[in-house]
Amino acid sequence: MKLKLSMVLCIIMMVLFISACQKDDDDEKPEIKEIKGGIDVIIEEGSLPEGVIRNKVFPLSFKLRNTGRSSASGVVTVKGTSSFLEFKDTFGTSTTKSFSFSALPGRSTLSANPPEKAYELTVRPYLDDLTESKTVNIEFMLCYTYSLVFKQSVCVDTRPNLPSGDKACTYMSQSFKGQGAPINVVSLQQRTYTEEEGYGLKRKVEFIITIRNMMEGAPIPVESALPGPNNYCQGGKLPEGVNMGYVEFGSIRLGDVTMGTRKRGVEFECSGMKLGQRKVPFVNNEAQIVCTATFDEDVQPYTSLLEVPLYFGYYSDMVVPIKIYRN
Repeated sequence: MKLKLSMVLCIIMMVLFISACQKDDDDEKPEIKEIKGGIDVIIEEGSLPEGVIRNKVFPLSFKLRNTGRSSASGVVTVKGTSSFLEFKDTFGTSTTKSFSFSALPGRSTLSANPPEKAYELTVRPYLDDLTESKTVNIEFMLCYTYSLVFKQSVCVDTRPNLPSGDKACTYMSQSFKGQGAPINVVSLQQRTYTEEEGYGLKRKVEFIITIRNMMEGAPIPVESALPGPNNYCQGGKLPEGVNMGYVEFGSIRLGDVTMGTRKRGVEFECSGMKLGQRKVPFVNNEAQIVCTATFDEDVQPYTSLLEVPLYFGYYSDMVVPIKIYRN
């Protein structure tokens, strides 16, 4: 009887131990985060004083850090509140200073630390004789180019109503956490239908590619993000007739069929173009590209690689307050 009781107690303890281990494992599962990245302005803690005395210069040190996977080129502009802050460097003194950077490399999977570029300015604060103190802002504006190439194996499901056991593959809606950029592909959906075209019905497979702005900035034209006189952060304006909020895509491919071409009885087209340019607008931080494969003949479902290149400029800003005292 004692032996049986001991066995029962052992079994109960084992069950409790296994349950506790499973609970701990669940608790320790890391949270899946969106994979995003881009250029950040970094001011090391303690490097900028909370308060400064008028007419006494102080150093301003900051870094640009590339937390994404693409290399980036662009301009960072530092702007002080007019009449209260001036920036000095080897080129002179003004309330605005711009620095260009080129091909700042993206983050490598082999390195734990993202690439950085350091800058330093000397700041002179001003205050009139009648004001005891005043809080003013130092603004950092970033305009830079970025890119990504989304690659994903997809089922070109020309027969969605067939049982999955009767075909080589079956389409499934897919979602993604990002590809290491400020703007990323986040979902891929598919729709198959037939449409009368020419002298008969053509079978079409439509891919709906959703992209999302995953950071707090805004997409700008590539030409307004490149270093130079047309840079938005340096010149303060976009080209005439051009707005923020568009992203440009390159030549999307389905297997070896490039958009805008026909190959082996498959025509592949992608929409989102405006005035002949490959641009698609954002609404509520999301945009969609629709690509359609049209088949001349009846084909069975097959697996292929969908490749979506995105090229865009990106604008972001950051404001740092600082208090000026009379003495």
